[in-house]
Amino acid sequence: MIEPIEIVIFACFTFGFLLGCVVVRRVTVPVSTTAPVLKKRAGRSLAKTAGVLGKLDDWIENTTIRSGLPTDAATQLVAATAVAVLSGVAAGVGGLSLPVMVWIALAGFIAYWLVLYVLAFRRQKKFVEYFPTAIDMIARSVQAGESFEEALETASRTVAEPVAGELKRLAQELELGMRVSTSMDAFGRRNCLTEVKIFANTVSLHSEMGGRLAETLGRLAEVIRMRSDYLRKIRSATSLGRFAAIGIVLGGLFVLGYMLIVHPDYIKKLWESEWGLRLVYYGIASEILGLVWVATTLKQEY
Repeated sequence: MIEPIEIVIFACFTFGFLLGCVVVRRVTVPVSTTAPVLKKRAGRSLAKTAGVLGKLDDWIENTTIRSGLPTDAATQLVAATAVAVLSGVAAGVGGLSLPVMVWIALAGFIAYWLVLYVLAFRRQKKFVEYFPTAIDMIARSVQAGESFEEALETASRTVAEPVAGELKRLAQELELGMRVSTSMDAFGRRNCLTEVKIFANTVSLHSEMGGRLAETLGRLAEVIRMRSDYLRKIRSATSLGRFAAIGIVLGGLFVLGYMLIVHPDYIKKLWESEWGLRLVYYGIASEILGLVWVATTLKQEY
């Protein structure tokens, strides 16, 4: 049985370490105080940072933005830390050993980001669904004689979220003087979708080279619809493999949870013996390797 003081030490150490990561991340990757306000509004992802910390910072920032939650990356990191600490403390109160506490805390931390990633994925999926309609409306508005900024504003009042909010943000940035290429680059980074990047590159090239924007956007909307139909067929064809992978993962977690709750003495031998720990490490490694392999074989975009 773990002593209460050990639980407190574990909670304080974990929270302090991960909160320190927030401070280090913000100190080593500072936001320039001399940058224009418009550049800040476009997102810190405009200036991509180097190194492991920089890539982690970009991923957290972009995932938070794509999830649509009204919080920043630092708040999400603190919330994930709190979930990890509470998970570890709950495991300690339940009488589990310190290694199990650490694993459960790590699982809680990872699960939080998985939930956030799922929210971002669902929002991006909805974005792709409404995006071609928005492009069509922009093309018709431009063809009717409106400027590109006015066309964005008109489309934002008609289409559904999350496309409406992004178009309104684009219109505000352009009206306040941000360059089209800069605004479109930020738009593509906030919504890491092939369709959005194609749209952003098309508009950026048009702002520099000129051309028939309305006709180009009309064709682009049709291409995006065809691409969405193609990807929908691929998802339907590969659905069995995805469900099988999810079932295998959930089945293993269910069995582990059942043994921890119903037969804790039986599963305790697995953590205390040397060969038992080796089997646990091998199982975790093989599970991750299998998931990576399945995700690679079922990849939908090439």
